[in-house]
Amino acid sequence: MKSRLKKIAGYEIVRNSSVLLGGNVLGQAVAFVAYPILTRIYSEADFGVFALFSSLTGSLSIAATGRYEDAFVVTKDKNEASVMLRLTSIILFVFSAAIFVILLFFRDLCFDLLKMESLNPYWLMIPVFIFASGMFSIFTNLSNREKYFKTMANANFLFNLLSSLCKIGASFIKKSAVGLISGQVVGQILACFSFWKLRDYIKNALSVNNIQTREVAKKYIEYPCYNMPRTFINSVSSNLPFLVLPGIFGDAKTGLYFMAFNLVFRPVNLASNSVYQVIFEKTSSLKRQNLKISPVINEIRNKTLYFILPCFVAAFFAAPVVFKYFLGVNWEESGVYCRYILPWIFIVLLTSPMSFIPLLFNRQKTAMYIEIAYFAARCAALLAGIWLSDFKLTIILFASAGFIFMLITYVWYMSMVKKYEKNAV
Repeated sequence: MKSRLKKIAGYEIVRNSSVLLGGNVLGQAVAFVAYPILTRIYSEADFGVFALFSSLTGSLSIAATGRYEDAFVVTKDKNEASVMLRLTSIILFVFSAAIFVILLFFRDLCFDLLKMESLNPYWLMIPVFIFASGMFSIFTNLSNREKYFKTMANANFLFNLLSSLCKIGASFIKKSAVGLISGQVVGQILACFSFWKLRDYIKNALSVNNIQTREVAKKYIEYPCYNMPRTFINSVSSNLPFLVLPGIFGDAKTGLYFMAFNLVFRPVNLASNSVYQVIFEKTSSLKRQNLKISPVINEIRNKTLYFILPCFVAAFFAAPVVFKYFLGVNWEESGVYCRYILPWIFIVLLTSPMSFIPLLFNRQKTAMYIEIAYFAARCAALLAGIWLSDFKLTIILFASAGFIFMLITYVWYMSMVKKYEKNAV
């Protein structure tokens, strides 16, 4: 019975993950083809400004919905999921509108205070991208509930394709950071329309009343109370170099690091998210039946160690040469930064697909405290590097803090699974 369960679980995970990964791989292929073109069009400083925009909007997008969309997969029926769609959409709209009003009247004060003056010309795109990104996240999680894995894969592919084409096309108008930023915004907006299969949910959400919305908001209140702060802190801490370093070491150096981080972390993040979506749904189903979930988790871990780890080892030795010839001679230093962050990125790949475990066992509060400690360690690492006025050392310290805390997180996840399975069938 146990071996049969493991075989079925493993087959379903691989099949569904492959569907999502297929779309992500195609999307990444488009992005990788575009990078050598973009790096020869836009400067290192342009990418530094783009990194700042992406980091700021990416972090704010997480807070924009209260992370209620993470509850889609555990909603009891389609009616409750429709209510959740209305709730998350309202929160997102109000948040985006609030950001627009704040920037409309106080953008100079905000950007000067945060040393983000380079974003001033692009302030209007910030609330627009937050709203589009939030809707994309909402539709993705709702599609995961319905097992629309092909829809999710197509959406990810279209986002990469459209944003890359728009960035290249915008360069014919003006070769500056505005091309990179506007391409990202337009690509995200257009990609939202690929979730057409959810149109019935959207119609049902329009008929939901306020009483139902408040009831669902109260039922899943732990998501904004604990999961949202945890995820927001994680995003801010991950993006700290792009939020802090441009104002200290300049946009150009930050752009070089951004390229290294983006070329490695972006495909890793998409792959882990693809696996995360499938595993979360599968393990939730197994837990409801009081069945063991470790066969599912171990399947993914073993494949990561056997097939992905050798690729990271090869990348460590080849990175500087690859960056030099792939992106251009000006980007060779990005390959050096890539070496510094590879161990951290690998442990992220190993651990991130299991980040649903605190949600599964209702341990969001503990997870939030761990994220706070993680954030403090990253801040300390950055401050040490800044105090020593050494950009490379700053990146090494930051990546080291990430590796240590992700390893601690992995051990904690496994301990929760082991404790649960003492009473599982």
